[in-house]
Parts: sequence; structure tokens; C-alpha cells
Amino acid sequence: MATGTAPDAMPLKWRNLNVEIAMHPVNKLVANKTPGRFNGLGVIAYVAAMFATLFYAGLLAAAPLTIHIGNIKNAKGDMAVAVFASSAGFPFESDQAAWRGMVAIDPHKLSTTVQTDLPAGDYAVSTFHDHNSSGKFETNLFGMPTKSYGFSNNPEAARRAARFDEAVFTLPQEGARIDITLKH
Repeated sequence: MATGTAPDAMPLKWRNLNVEIAMHPVNKLVANKTPGRFNGLGVIAYVAAMFATLFYAGLLAAAPLTIHIGNIKNAKGDMAVAVFASSAGFPFESDQAAWRGMVAIDPHKLSTTVQTDLPAGDYAVSTFHDHNSSGKFETNLFGMPTKSYGFSNNPEAARRAARFDEAVFTLPQEGARIDITLKH
């Protein structure tokens, strides 16, 4: 199609496409009123959107978290690890965790290290040794754990799982390392 062709001379499918594009609400909002000139509203909206994106990206930048888990009895199975941002689901409902994963055990050290990135904030970690690869934290008939387990801050919770407020720690923007010692 040559430059300067009248719209009526365009093929029908191209005319309809141009009408659809011109009629789109976003194009109406930021369309130039005068050819060759910037629309002030469109430029302001674009700059504001870019500023907001950069500002919020800085607030939500990920902080590195390193979790070291020790005192593991053997290298069978994996370690189930869950990082919770609130008490909802803590300690063993990992579907409500901010991060979760199954991590291999180093057979030479009988420990493991997990590294992840999360937004700075308050978190609590729960973990258990899934020696039989069931994917579940299991207890006996009396409710006592049959798998080794641990929590951030290594709280001394007698005969019960730790509460979120006992295991919570602050992950600063520069990151943190926590050490968890399993209980058997």
C-alpha cells in the first residue's frame, strides 16, 4: 500500500483492523491529538507507571535466606522444608507456606543447606526428615512424632509442635542464615 492512500482504497480487512485499533479504549486515552506531537497525558501516565514499577520492585526485592539443618540421623529420604510468612498452616500444612521444598541430605555430613530468596519480612521455618519418602509428617497412636523435626529458633517446646511466635525470625533485606537442629 502506498503512502497517502485514502482509507477507502485500503483492503477491507485492513480498514477493519485500523478501526478496531483506533477504537480501543487505551488508544483513545493516550492517542496523539496532533500528528508528530506527544500527548501530555500519555507521557505523564507512562512516566508515573515506570516510577511506580521501579519503586515497588525495590520494596519487593528478594532477600537471600540460607537454612542449615543439622543433627540428621541418616541420609535416607529427604528433608521437607517449609517457610511460613504467617501462623496460617504453621508448622506442617505446607500448602500455606510462602516457600516449600524437598531437599536432599548430604550423606557425608548428615546435614543439608537450603537457599532461597524471599521478600524481607517475618518468617518461621518448619522441617522434618521424610526418611520413608511419604511426603507427610507422621505421628504414632499417641500423637508423638515418628520423624525427626525442627523449627527456626530451635524452641524448646515440650511434647508439642512449636507455635509460630516461638519460631518467628526477621529476614532483613541483606539476608540471613538460620540453623535448625533436628529433634528425634
